[in-house]
Amino acid sequence: MRHLITAILYDHPLPFWAIPLRGLLWWCSILYGAAVRIRRTGYETGILKSRQFPVEIVSVGNITVGGTGKTPFVIYLAQKYQAEGKTVVTISRGYKAESDTVIVVSDGQNRLKEWKTCGDEPYLIALKTSGIPVLACRHRAKACQFAIEQFNPDVIILDDAFQHWQVARDQDVVLVDAMCPFGNGHLLPRGILREPLSALNRASQIVLTRVSAPAEIHLKVDRPLLHTKHRPVRFRSALETIPLQAVQGLAVVAVSSIGNPQGFHHTLQELGGEIRQTLIFPDHHPYSTADVVRIRAVAQQVHAKAIITTEKDWVRLESLPHTNDFWVLEIELQILNTSE
Repeated sequence: MRHLITAILYDHPLPFWAIPLRGLLWWCSILYGAAVRIRRTGYETGILKSRQFPVEIVSVGNITVGGTGKTPFVIYLAQKYQAEGKTVVTISRGYKAESDTVIVVSDGQNRLKEWKTCGDEPYLIALKTSGIPVLACRHRAKACQFAIEQFNPDVIILDDAFQHWQVARDQDVVLVDAMCPFGNGHLLPRGILREPLSALNRASQIVLTRVSAPAEIHLKVDRPLLHTKHRPVRFRSALETIPLQAVQGLAVVAVSSIGNPQGFHHTLQELGGEIRQTLIFPDHHPYSTADVVRIRAVAQQVHAKAIITTEKDWVRLESLPHTNDFWVLEIELQILNTSE
């Protein structure tokens, strides 16, 4: 099923029996696009209201589904404001959040002990930052009000909020993955676009991520453009820190459940790893002990010397038995240019 969905979204070859699905999903994308335009028009005309707050609001988002590297950029941006002497709060929706309760993932000093309460992304932001409160709530306006009352920030960063118009913002930063910018150019569900490409005109700044990958992209939008890459820092396990060069020529299994596993695989190959098998789980997959048994069995079958995963996956794997020797690839965002 995963391969079929990928083939439809990226216009890869399809089995003969599945070709009519493209036409059906194209009509669905027309209806989806109409709904997006109607909702956006409601905010532009004032029929629907965006709530204003007396602090700087910065939205970080994208116009596609799947991973564009928002979490590393949110971490980078929060630390940048912090280095400038500003107090910062980050707010995430939290994956599959079902409550309007504001969850304090971290107050800047202490954080939750369990990622399942808030989701893996805000938990990872809390792990990678210090002195920066991290909140999770599906009701962003409520979370903004809570942040102001409890932490009095200079800046609030809204994670994955480009299509969340209930909160007015001062800046809209839009991330575009240079490895796969817009898929086949169609809206959901025929393609991966949440909005038409014209929505990029609303951006204050566009950030190209993973530009070290072998891809070129030309945007016909007159906006400041920042080029970035995900720079590998080190490997680590629950037992030790491992230098990057240790993977050179090493047979490995790559395990991930993220929006764009291809970027992860590309990085491992650039570092010289020999990927014997990739195990790709659905995005935000809640790993189980059975999954770990399967992962270890595959690694044994292909004679892999290491099982490597991402930082976001490790949030969901760390508490499970028999994962102490899994390698975790740590990355950081590297700025390749100033905004053009």
